Amino acid sequence: MALLLLLAACGGNDGAWGNPPPEQPPEAEFKVSIPAFERDGPIPERYTCVGENISPEITWTDVPVVTGSFALAMYDPDAPQGVFDHWVLFNLPPHLEGIPEGVPSDDELIGGGVHGRNSYGDPGYLGLCPSGQDPHRYRFTVFALDQMLLDSSADKQALFNALTGHILGNDRYEGTYPP
Repeated sequence: MALLLLLAACGGNDGAWGNPPPEQPPEAEFKVSIPAFERDGPIPERYTCVGENISPEITWTDVPVVTGSFALAMYDPDAPQGVFDHWVLFNLPPHLEGIPEGVPSDDELIGGGVHGRNSYGDPGYLGLCPSGQDPHRYRFTVFALDQMLLDSSADKQALFNALTGHILGNDRYEGTYPP
């Protein structure tokens, strides 16, 4: 009883004693987009080995506030010999809102970022080139990370191993080829 009287004497319920803090809006969900094709849609031929063999533009929004870098892995889970890695990028600076079409295959990118190794052991983008006539799925996964990771000798598996405990957000954008 004395405690209740003490609390009442200290100003009552002015918001300092038990009202919850105002609700924060939920953090927006990190989203990836590839303007050249719709999510789960056909990938244009220009990004293939029979086309221009260039990488597509990729953008992202609703980036977690404390992002320290971005990483990207693009692979074909339907390749007959097992998963085939077409493109690995990491240590992309946190100020980026995406990457342009036609990223050069240099080990290190102008403006920051590092190419990892594709399934042939080379840096850079390797255009889609599925065997047979059946459509293959191509998965582009972008990760928002809390820090920079790895060096230029890394492949997708090394990247995936290094991601543990560092992912702030991620999104996968998938397309198919041939249509």
